[in-house]
Amino acid sequence: MSNSCGANVVQKNNKNALESLLRHFSAPLPEDVLSSLLADNRMETLWKTGRFSLARVYLSGDKQRVVKYWRPLMRCPPMSAGDTVILLDYMDLLDYFQKNPLTYCYPDMESIRKDHDRLSRKKEAMEERRLLKETRKKEQDKIAVLESKSRFFDITF
Repeated sequence: MSNSCGANVVQKNNKNALESLLRHFSAPLPEDVLSSLLADNRMETLWKTGRFSLARVYLSGDKQRVVKYWRPLMRCPPMSAGDTVILLDYMDLLDYFQKNPLTYCYPDMESIRKDHDRLSRKKEAMEERRLLKETRKKEQDKIAVLESKSRFFDITF
């Protein structure tokens, strides 16, 4: 009798685990989740530490980003799906500005959002200046070409 009771508990726990897998992973197939849990140590670590949204990103094809920022991501607490996207974008911004993500402290999501917004504005301003500079250079090059051709075609500017 104890064997059948124990088997029921194990069967119920497995069923709950599978339901939990399906609830947290709506996009990837359950077979992919299970095979990844068995084959990939990082996926297993994400699952055991409760970082389901990060595991979803990892399975959805953005594996290289998660691997690239593995150590700093493991320092952060588990978070929601939207926060995970912001955190990965924040890591990309730190990388863009050639800053080491390991040197930053991540006390809470609010400070990460503020710093993310600050770095995003800074990057956008840099991109706007770069585009403006390129546009001016193209216009100057165009004027220089027209002036050099004007000698041959009797055109004055």
